[in-house]
Amino acid sequence: MKIFLLCLINLILFLKSTAQPNYFSVANQQGFYSITNKVIQATSEKYLTIGNYYNFNSVGIGPFATYPHIGCIDDNNNIVWNISPAFSYEHSDVSDIIKTADGKFVYIDHSELCDVGGVGIIMMEKIDSMGNNIWSKSYQYISFYNSNQHLIELPNGDLLFTLDNKVIFTNNFGDSLTSLTLSAGEINSASITPDNYLLFGCDSGFVKTDLAGITVLTGFQNINIKNLIVKTDNQYIFSSSDIFYRTDSLFSTLDSIQLSNWYDNITAICPFGNNFLVMAHSPGPGTYDIVFLDGNFFQIPTVWINSPDWIINSIIPSDSGFVIAGDEKTYEGQHCFVKSYGSNFQTSAEKFDAGVVDVKVDSMIAHSIGIQNIYNITFNAYATIKNFGPDTIHDFAANIYIYQFFTICIPYAITKSVHNINLAPQDTMSIYMGTFSYQFPLTPTQPYNLCLFSSSPNNHIDSNHSNDKFCKAIPVTYVGIEENNMLNDLQISPNPTLSSIRINIPELKSPVNISLSDISGKEINKGIIDKTISDLSLINLTPGMYFLKFNFANQSVVKKIIKL
Repeated sequence: MKIFLLCLINLILFLKSTAQPNYFSVANQQGFYSITNKVIQATSEKYLTIGNYYNFNSVGIGPFATYPHIGCIDDNNNIVWNISPAFSYEHSDVSDIIKTADGKFVYIDHSELCDVGGVGIIMMEKIDSMGNNIWSKSYQYISFYNSNQHLIELPNGDLLFTLDNKVIFTNNFGDSLTSLTLSAGEINSASITPDNYLLFGCDSGFVKTDLAGITVLTGFQNINIKNLIVKTDNQYIFSSSDIFYRTDSLFSTLDSIQLSNWYDNITAICPFGNNFLVMAHSPGPGTYDIVFLDGNFFQIPTVWINSPDWIINSIIPSDSGFVIAGDEKTYEGQHCFVKSYGSNFQTSAEKFDAGVVDVKVDSMIAHSIGIQNIYNITFNAYATIKNFGPDTIHDFAANIYIYQFFTICIPYAITKSVHNINLAPQDTMSIYMGTFSYQFPLTPTQPYNLCLFSSSPNNHIDSNHSNDKFCKAIPVTYVGIEENNMLNDLQISPNPTLSSIRINIPELKSPVNISLSDISGKEINKGIIDKTISDLSLINLTPGMYFLKFNFANQSVVKKIIKL
């Protein structure tokens, strides 16, 4: 009892001694489904987040594509910038980011090229504090879709990253130098020690090597090592399942504790002064709780219980508290968020509640393209939103998607953000969501279901999800094959391309409007084609994926272009 009182008094004194921050909770509005893998502190007032999102938009991206994102936020609820990596493909995910000694940032992104027999691409990029590219490098590998890549900057400025059970060394411009394979299984954690050794936590124990990759020590061979932290006094903190360990540099156990029996897994560890914050999963209510452990591994009862709608993937210390990052589940979708807490475990109140009261289209027309049950769908979408909360809403994001009844696959969707709307409490307004134009299989006897979800009012977490969803059945007008559809035989080559593409429309009889967009839906260029064969230069575009849209009368076709 005395030990508990002493620990509790020390905790209270620690909490009182620390100034409170400007609280913030920022929800990333990019994408219908979005995931935050990690957050790091860039400066005293700015944070960088990494993850991925389903990029559903009006240019017809396939519903199974995921794209990486990197965002910068400040502690005044502002999203400073959002970028997608210079090299990005479908099924991509940013898995780690570090701040380098020169004040810049390096991140690593892995992509599954599902159309190329399981081959994957690792992309590493260096950016400045505003997200501008400094250099980018890519590496091909046989993919097992392992998201446990880790980055380390070595004392001489060179870099290394991990992939499965491999360690790849590069110079400070990302050029590959050498590699090694660890026999302890998949690498879950990686760090550099104060005495300049490399430490890898793997599925089957620790591996310690020198900076050249020569193994000098192994340990805990039967333990799955995760959440590794190397302290300045050369002690190692890590977890395995629901057990928290501390060892010395020779892997001799100094302390260990198994969390209370209502936890089944430790997902993150955060230094908190001389103490620790442990993110632990509670399988009963399905929540992620923050557990406080003092420097002697004494467990204080849970100090904060997380919402069951939240999945916490990262927790880091801040100048006057801590910051968490993760995903908030909202019906069928989810969006990522970053939220700050003071050292007293208090945060800002969430008072923003944006709901949806109606959704409509001007008309929904489905044109047959000559393939059975495949139609080209075109319509304009509108939404009516309402402010159900007590505070004025200035910025708002909504996700709209359509699907046919009994359709199993993920629906097509787009995301819309509006700003400076000044929507007062209890007021409503109509917003234009965008133009849908894409090809999709459907059955002519069934209508479409049009659903809209509101999210992220004022870039905050929506405090009430009960009014976020609104669905309506929309009748479809079906039009048969048009004899004069010039776009049926449209051809583009080469694709992928290094510099330019040739567009061939054999049945061209009238000018066709074209527009080129990037993966975010931003229009880059537009023009008119009035010749059967035309060349389009892409020489000034950065490598990545683009979408070329052709419009003629009420016909529309979108082609995916890969710039190498």
